[in-house]
Amino acid sequence: MKSLRDHATRQLIKQRLAGLTAEARPLWGKMDAAQMVCHLTDGILMASGDRPIDDRSDLVSRTVGKFMVLYVINIPKDVPTPSGLDQMQDGTRPGEFDADVRRLFDEMDRLSQLPDDHSWGSHPYFGPMSAREWKILGYKHMDHHLRQFGL
Repeated sequence: MKSLRDHATRQLIKQRLAGLTAEARPLWGKMDAAQMVCHLTDGILMASGDRPIDDRSDLVSRTVGKFMVLYVINIPKDVPTPSGLDQMQDGTRPGEFDADVRRLFDEMDRLSQLPDDHSWGSHPYFGPMSAREWKILGYKHMDHHLRQFGL
């Protein structure tokens, strides 16, 4: 199972992100490349607990939904983005593209170093998650958006 815990996996993600330009257009969805980079950073900050997002999970999403996304399926296209992670609403606005990419790399590395007993954030659909779950979902979330941009 690929995870942001793994150094080699993080390096592959960084290599894919290095192929992204500010002018890149998505194959689906509404966000542009700069918004996507900030969205991924916000997702990592949510996982680490540094960007709290309202937990709207219910029993089904915390159990069946979480299991399916973590272990069975890829993240589906066009899943509604919570406002706190949506760059057109309350998410972090893009700044200078290269600086935003560097920040994403830094936050990815920082997340990978957090201990398992860290006070992890709650996911808006999946509720409380373990370090292992967050690092798997972090990889899957990044892979989803890199595929969105053909990377």
